[in-house]
Amino acid sequence: MNEKCPICGLDVYGFEVVFELRNNPAISNFIKLQHPEWNQNNEKICRDCFELYKKEFVDFRDNSEVTDEPTVVKHKNEIKMDDGSDDENASVIVLHGNNIGKRFEIKKNEIIMIGRSSKCDITVAEDNVSRQHAKIYRRQKKFVIEDLGSTNGTFVNTKRIEIQELSDGDIILVGNSILKFISGSNFEHKYHKELYRLATIDGLTQILNKNFFQAKLVEEFSRAKRYGRELSFILMDLDHFHKLNNTYGHLAGDFILRNVASLISRNLRKEDFFGRYGGEEFAILLPEIKIDNAMLLAEKLRSIVEHANFTYEGDRISVTTSIGVSTVTESIANETELVKKADDALYDAKAKGRNKVERA
Repeated sequence: MNEKCPICGLDVYGFEVVFELRNNPAISNFIKLQHPEWNQNNEKICRDCFELYKKEFVDFRDNSEVTDEPTVVKHKNEIKMDDGSDDENASVIVLHGNNIGKRFEIKKNEIIMIGRSSKCDITVAEDNVSRQHAKIYRRQKKFVIEDLGSTNGTFVNTKRIEIQELSDGDIILVGNSILKFISGSNFEHKYHKELYRLATIDGLTQILNKNFFQAKLVEEFSRAKRYGRELSFILMDLDHFHKLNNTYGHLAGDFILRNVASLISRNLRKEDFFGRYGGEEFAILLPEIKIDNAMLLAEKLRSIVEHANFTYEGDRISVTTSIGVSTVTESIANETELVKKADDALYDAKAKGRNKVERA
């Protein structure tokens, strides 16, 4: 029996990847950052996952400073502040949570408070957020974020911090809210670009939101009908997701949604459209793909989700998905019927015991 990749669940082949990892500890640390449960000394990784994370690591390294040291909590006495421009503009934008899309400007001598209290500048009304959770302010001509001794921590780019200098584009996680720090030249352009992204991308999963996906669905259906092209549609729903939320909490549910979306995205073509269709529903639009090939892809995605290792705060969480697949035919008059066919097939998959793929 072949050993399974702990990330995607597919078969592991050969030992050359393990050898390369041992000679490139920075890559292994990068993978650990994405999958904390992965241990290079005891578990292997398939070639596809390794090449994917290797490419992401190279891109990350080219755009930021990366060390071979594991990710650790940053403490106050470890932060060295460099001089910067005294008139630099900066803001925080809410990507996910209350007041999505709202911008909070950080002026020269102001402190932006983040927390559950209504007196905070950015109010995050969640039980897992402290009343005064964190603050952002200017220190030695740089902007920093400081955790205020919160119970559940403040995270910058997935790292838990006590205090850290902020750079343009940093992602801040407080409770279930996701914030983005923007600064520097051409400030307004960055803000409006971020607003456009918010209008098209789901803040939690970082895939297309439903409105933008629906617009692409109408566009691609019209093109398929006009030119007689193939177009298939996949609708997938995570099984027993409400039970998962009740058992492990909503933060664990969000963790699952983000990671399932990431797994699926890595197995699609650039030509495909992938969006969040509902709370725990995902939809995929496949131009130029016949239903037989769409079924093969759907089965592959079902297997990947089933065999993936999802570990949240030490709990191993099993996730499965039920999938319905439809395709454009002469009898389907509009995109609504295409979705209805896939939804009916999805219902059949659930009725037959879940964790199945059915075709319309």
